[in-house]
Amino acid sequence: PAVRETLGKMAAVESTIGGLVHGQINAFESWPEGYVCFNRRFMYAGLDWCTQNYSRFVDDLRELCGGGVFQMPADISVLDDPQLAKQFSTYWQTPQADAVTRMKLFKLAWDMVGSEFAGRHLQYEKFYAGAAFIIRNHSYRETDWAEFNTLVEDLMASYDYRPPDAAPRMTDAALTRQSSAL
Repeated sequence: PAVRETLGKMAAVESTIGGLVHGQINAFESWPEGYVCFNRRFMYAGLDWCTQNYSRFVDDLRELCGGGVFQMPADISVLDDPQLAKQFSTYWQTPQADAVTRMKLFKLAWDMVGSEFAGRHLQYEKFYAGAAFIIRNHSYRETDWAEFNTLVEDLMASYDYRPPDAAPRMTDAALTRQSSAL
């Protein structure tokens, strides 16, 4: 159950970034003369999401690997020696995979969690679009704040309550107009 739960979480992470990419495409921006562009606001949200979540994804993979990656031979040359190759084939196979296929899977996992490539790639994923504050500033720039303000104001207006015997309340705008007229 713990492995399935972790795999389910990783599948949700992969699906989330897929949704963010599809959102960029499906909510495209219309430009002059019939041109279109991916949704830049959604793109920056996706970039920020990736910088925040890639290392967690790799950590989940690292947990799934456990110490298994350290049991893997250092390289494929183990298969060059017939006696070692026979032992490797006998002890590294599983009901689901022969020893070489399993070694390839562990090599792929190691490349993602422990190799020099993995360390460099983690750094790349975190910073290839710039430091987080740069991505977030792009996101801020692309956000339609007037739309959010209207949404918040509309929601707050829906909370208005006036007791039945109370006089009508003046809004802030009406008070401002009244004080300006004095």
